[in-house]
Order: sequence, then C-alpha cells, then structure tokens
Amino acid sequence: MEDGNDLKELSKILGILLKKRRDDGHHSQEEFSLKVGKHRQWVSKIENGNSLPSILNLHYYTKAVGIDMGELLNEACRIFDQQKAPAKMVAEHNQGLEYFKKNKRRKANNKD
Repeated sequence: MEDGNDLKELSKILGILLKKRRDDGHHSQEEFSLKVGKHRQWVSKIENGNSLPSILNLHYYTKAVGIDMGELLNEACRIFDQQKAPAKMVAEHNQGLEYFKKNKRRKANNKD
C-alpha cells in the first residue's frame, strides 16, 4: 500500500543522493541541466525531493553523473528501509501492548 509520506521521504532520499553525485562531479545545477537537457528548476525539484523523476529521466540523470541507476535505487531503498525500521518496531510493539491489554481485560471480565 502506497503512503504519500513514504513517497515524499523516498523522493527526498533520492534527491539527496543525486545531488551528492552531481556535487562529486563539481557541476553546478545550471551546468548539469545543460548536460541532461533539462531546465535548472527541474534539477532543483528532483534534488530537493519535490519531484520524483520518471524512470527515463532518472536514467538520463544517472547516466550524466556516471552512476548505475540500479545501484542508486538500491541505496535509496536501503536508506529508506533503515529509517522506517524504528517506526515499524514501535508500531509492532504498540500493537502487542494493545493485544495484551485486551486479553487482560477479557480475562478480568470472565472472572466475574
């Protein structure tokens, strides 16, 4: 199930990774936008996590910075999963507590 917040978070992670790769190549957004044939605002939106590029545009971007698109996506997903893990553990813990409380109330009601 897709969550809008998850999509935003993944977009931000992907943007940070893409910006880092562009910076590693010592390109300004303006120089880079000319290299990929896009407007500078497009590059900015992607790097700030305000827009998620299509697969084709991501291919052009990663090719321009000289990285493998699959590796980039794997890294972004790994970071995303690491960030989500603590929240998932808390949610599962809270579900377990709620289950325990319900069973405890049920047992107390059966004793009466």
